[in-house]
Amino acid sequence: STVAAVLGILTVLTFSFAGHAAVESTAWLYAPLDAVHMLSVGAWAGGVLVIAFVMGSLGELSAPTVGRFSRTATWAMPVAVVTGVAQGLHLMGGTGRLTGNDYGRFFLGKLALVAVITVFAVRARRLVRVGGGTGAIVRVEAALVLVVLVLTAGLVATSRSRRHVREQPRCTRCSAPRAAQSRRWRP
Repeated sequence: STVAAVLGILTVLTFSFAGHAAVESTAWLYAPLDAVHMLSVGAWAGGVLVIAFVMGSLGELSAPTVGRFSRTATWAMPVAVVTGVAQGLHLMGGTGRLTGNDYGRFFLGKLALVAVITVFAVRARRLVRVGGGTGAIVRVEAALVLVVLVLTAGLVATSRSRRHVREQPRCTRCSAPRAAQSRRWRP
């Protein structure tokens, strides 16, 4: 178990120190932040998915296992959110570009969905404290986590560089992106 944890952490560090965070001028700050983000997402989202789909398929969820995970998720989820917001805003160059490009829109969608997941997570945590059944609520939380992962793929597929997330020039008559106007349908 310890060897697997060390290997997992080293794998995350490899991605963080070789990925987009490492090529920033502030790599000394954003590469470790990326690693903390990925580790906390893995602890929280990975745990939710395992509990909902693996353990849930084995029958009633084990109260001690759910309790341990609930304590882990209590710190992992906020750490994931704070580090993710910090990275996203840094990559966009601040809040001014949140709605002017695809990256900002995916980012806002992801944040909104994480807020909804937080409501379910708080409810599940309360149920764990009183010994209530959490199976259904954890499955909803897990389904929403999967949607967040899809939105994350959208973020990754869009350009993350500040020079690529600039506002797209818009037509003054119809407000469509200028690039879209030049595309003509041809049979």
